[in-house]
Amino acid sequence: MHEQGHGADELTNGLNCYISKLVECILEEGGDILNYAGDAILAQWIVEGMQTSDVISLAVKCALKIQSECGIQEMKYDCELRVKIAISAGKLSKIIVGEKSRRFYVIIGPAVEEVRLAEPLANPGDVILSPETWKLCTLENLVIERIENKKAVKMLRFKKEPRFSVEMYHQMLSKDNKIPDKSCLRSAFQSMPDIERENFLRKYMMKTVLQDIDDNQPPEFSSEIRPVTVMFINMTYVSGYTPTELCGFVQEATVIISKKLSPHGHINKIFFFDKVNFPGFRTISVGVTTGLVYCGMVGHHLRNEYTVMGDKVNLAARLMMYYPGIVSCDWETRYYSGLPSCCFMEETEKDLKGVSDPGKIYRFEPRNHQRHVDEAPVALEIEKDSVVGDMHRTLTELNVLGAAEGMTVKRAAFLGRTFTTEMLLNILPSSLKQKLNNILMTLFKSGVFKCASNPTNVSSAKTEEAELICYCESNSTDGLASVDGVWKCQLMCFCKDIVMEMTYQQLLKEQKQQLHGICASYLEKKAYRCNKCAIDTNSTLSKNVLHLIAGNGNDRENFLAKVDSIVKEEQARTTAGCRCECAQLLETVLIPIVRHWRGAGHVSRTFYYLLECAAVCTRLSDDLRAMHFLKEAKIILENLNEENPIFELAAPGSLQICEFDQAVMHRLTGEILFNAGNILEAEENFEKALKLLNCSLPSNGVARSIKLIWEKIKEYRYQSRNLESPEKRKLEFLHEQISCLSFLWQISCMRGQSKSASLAITMQGNLATRSTDMFEMLYSTIDYLQYSQFVSEESECRSLEAWLCRMCAGLSDCAESRRVISHLTRTLAMVQLCTGNLKQSIDFTIRAQQLGGLCLDARAIGVLHLALLFTGRYEESMQLIFKLESLSNEKSSSIAKGWFYAACLNFLLYTGFSLRPFEECLAFVKECQSDANLVADKSLMMHLYSSLALWYARLNEWDNVAVFYDKAFAMYSQLPASIHSISGVAAFLECSVLLFKKEMAKSSRHCKKDYKRTLKLFSDFRQRFGRNHIFVPRVMHLNAFLYQLVDRKTLVEDLLMDALQLCEKQGNLLHHKQIKQSQATWSGAYSQTPADCSADIMTMSCWDEEAILKPEELFQYCLNPELISEVHSSIESNHGRLHEQPSQECITDHLHQPDQPEHRKTQGKKPAVDVCSCSPRFWHWMLEVLFLPPKPDDAGGGT
Repeated sequence: MHEQGHGADELTNGLNCYISKLVECILEEGGDILNYAGDAILAQWIVEGMQTSDVISLAVKCALKIQSECGIQEMKYDCELRVKIAISAGKLSKIIVGEKSRRFYVIIGPAVEEVRLAEPLANPGDVILSPETWKLCTLENLVIERIENKKAVKMLRFKKEPRFSVEMYHQMLSKDNKIPDKSCLRSAFQSMPDIERENFLRKYMMKTVLQDIDDNQPPEFSSEIRPVTVMFINMTYVSGYTPTELCGFVQEATVIISKKLSPHGHINKIFFFDKVNFPGFRTISVGVTTGLVYCGMVGHHLRNEYTVMGDKVNLAARLMMYYPGIVSCDWETRYYSGLPSCCFMEETEKDLKGVSDPGKIYRFEPRNHQRHVDEAPVALEIEKDSVVGDMHRTLTELNVLGAAEGMTVKRAAFLGRTFTTEMLLNILPSSLKQKLNNILMTLFKSGVFKCASNPTNVSSAKTEEAELICYCESNSTDGLASVDGVWKCQLMCFCKDIVMEMTYQQLLKEQKQQLHGICASYLEKKAYRCNKCAIDTNSTLSKNVLHLIAGNGNDRENFLAKVDSIVKEEQARTTAGCRCECAQLLETVLIPIVRHWRGAGHVSRTFYYLLECAAVCTRLSDDLRAMHFLKEAKIILENLNEENPIFELAAPGSLQICEFDQAVMHRLTGEILFNAGNILEAEENFEKALKLLNCSLPSNGVARSIKLIWEKIKEYRYQSRNLESPEKRKLEFLHEQISCLSFLWQISCMRGQSKSASLAITMQGNLATRSTDMFEMLYSTIDYLQYSQFVSEESECRSLEAWLCRMCAGLSDCAESRRVISHLTRTLAMVQLCTGNLKQSIDFTIRAQQLGGLCLDARAIGVLHLALLFTGRYEESMQLIFKLESLSNEKSSSIAKGWFYAACLNFLLYTGFSLRPFEECLAFVKECQSDANLVADKSLMMHLYSSLALWYARLNEWDNVAVFYDKAFAMYSQLPASIHSISGVAAFLECSVLLFKKEMAKSSRHCKKDYKRTLKLFSDFRQRFGRNHIFVPRVMHLNAFLYQLVDRKTLVEDLLMDALQLCEKQGNLLHHKQIKQSQATWSGAYSQTPADCSADIMTMSCWDEEAILKPEELFQYCLNPELISEVHSSIESNHGRLHEQPSQECITDHLHQPDQPEHRKTQGKKPAVDVCSCSPRFWHWMLEVLFLPPKPDDAGGGT
């Protein structure tokens, strides 16, 4: 049963509940509990000054009541408990055996012997009367059933209710004629405390129990599940001895056994009833087992005692009975004993009553206790098995601990591997708190605990007490965990996980549940939200500031100055040690709260704090972990809805989860899915959340139109009304509604649903206005700015940008202000990138990077590095790209890694330098196709597939092209119309043009069809993505090349001129250079025929091989215009140019031609890298593959 998770703990819980009912019945009917023996109870009714038959009637009445009310106890796992009862009458003796320090109370006599003989005659549900009892009964009032060949009888019922009552029995026993309470039948219970009497009673109690009493340990925490070795000894005596002689034999045996077991073992009890046969001394039988058993209190709260119970206890008793005259043991005892294998002989298997799978049974032979050279001892076998060896050593370590230390270790194991001293103090008994310093010093020195803080340099003076070294920052004394009797270490952990695990197993379920509740309540009182990231809930805006007023022309500059000041303040805070504590609070407070509420069985609190954990992980951009917490919450909700069991010990009053918390779960799930690119599932979750928040969006077009008109009316009305701040609960609802709508309008834009997007963004703005929360209104306005960019409302964008810059520049310094400013900075970087304003996009990108707004957003970095790349600022572009790599490693983010390799492919395709070998990028793409998170990000996968297809197309490896082009083509229709998709689509268009070029070279009859299909792709691109973004020059260039292939010269010239003008307007140096090269090539000005470089491309140089400076040195010279200008001057004077430079001054300042040498040094100055040129081989190859007319051999396979 233990392997199934319901062993000794479940057995004991069931038995204790059952035995409590039995004891309750016995006490109510005037009986007293003399002794427990495992699952057997010995009760007595005293016959003193009354008729024996009357007292027997009370005992029989009690037995029938037990069988009627408690005869069958249903337990879990298809198990039931039943009771059988034997009643005897006669004399009994109470003897005391043992030593001065430890004594035992033993019951012997004819009455015990009779009940022992009668019990085997009973079946579950029976009441058996011994022969002597039957003789002494009032026979005419009993209905019995004879037992064949036995003098004992089976009691069925009374003919009529006996006249002798419990009240009469109590009055006759009481000397002062007072009816005693059932809890005070023994006069000792009414005695006043007395030192002498206490010392006398202590001799009859086990050392384990005494230690708990001395430590004021509550009785319910004295019980535990722990590994022990159990020994049953059956001594059979020959008949003919007098009681006095028998007592002498028992005394002698008790002393001998007690001395042999000392100091680690103890005698639990001695008894002469149950299933043991003592007719006279003949033989000794011993059964020994080892394993996890229940050790603790058994019985009723008025009558209980310390004992051990479990499968291993039952097995030891059965071995004692079924293998007489020998010392028998189980496999675990043989294994852990450390004795040679030759000492154990395997015994024949027998059917043991009540034991389903005992395993191998061995007989111990002391005469073989000699170690042989050719036979390894079991102790060595244990050492070979590291797991079992660790368990064996751990058991030894735990058993030598004192009671106080052992209790402290158990409580600490409950807290987990790492715990604070404050938390440990909270759950320790008051008696242990007073001597905590000595206890922890003992545990540190014994290697159980150690300081959990990160190690620092420790002086040699401290190494004398190395086991007490403390690294906690708060410990500024001398680095020791204990100083002058005061404990200094604030964060501790277990030295070995196995010690924690095995100690935790010793706690019972009820104990764990109670401690979980204490810890959860304690942790809830602690702050679990980072002060640095706290939200200001008192920030409101009046309607007067809602009207958009034109800026004064300096709003953007003022805002950038505000951003710069925040960056400096943030750096100062970091230097002063004021860091975000979200990650630390997640690990030390929130996750433990979840674990404790789950252990306490509180469903709703567990659900709530799972959402809190997910929210913190989302802020830390650990989406994978956040989704793990949300899945746990979802499972709880599903089990509740399906009425399935949630926790093993669920509190009845906590089985309801409010709709608001359910909405938060769906909103967080949708947010994570949105960030992963799983748009449809994200939309479904946001809609579920809004439905729970009573803010559903209409499902059909007519209803949406009507709703949009109504929201526009409300928007107008709100401008002329003074809105009161809503109460806290209403504000929470508004916040969740606004958050859902902020994602839904973006999803609608991506899916081309303009009316849905307009409705969602309008509702978001109205709800933000109703909230009167300044930050909600700013966030909503920032979203509306981005929406206006998507729908090409340029004037609205300019107005909103000016207002937002002005408002944010005037914000006070707080955590939420910094978040808003960071969000606006990143949004402006994206907006400027969409409009093709590369310089301003770069300005905002750099600020966003400094604010930390990009460090946690892989998708933004994956796009914004392009502005730096296209303006020739390769070093800074590489900085952002390598941040993606760092992010993917630190956060184990597959999305970040995907965008990193996408950026590497961008660098390879547009500059000819490989930040990572192409083979590595290819291997990642093949591997990532099994990653659900990556596959869900359609924009990313489109980028990866198209880039690989384009690379192979440039190499004329058309079989490989087909593999990845087909994947990209299948994904094209699913793409959102966002800035993240443009790069992949541009590569897809270029690949389509090269495929058409191949078909022309083959003079294929499908050329016309392919030409129209390619033209349609260009038309579709313009409709979906607009005409102002950074890839428009590239796409126009490709479109011109398509027309060049079909000899439409006029269109070619117009497209190239428009593309050049747009490049100059955007500052797009990279595409400007490529277009000028095409102009020269197609007009015939470029007379040199490039060599076939395709065979060399696969070994193209890495960036750090082509660069004079190493990457880490390169970053030190970023944006050094003086150095770059001097390098340009040196190059122009020494090498000249292959072609005449473009006439525009802003372009020629940074361009170099492909025949210029790659490795060069400046005289007397530090070397620098040509930040705008590409590999010369790459340019020759690009000219041949892309910009020259097709040749007949272009249709061939790869080189």
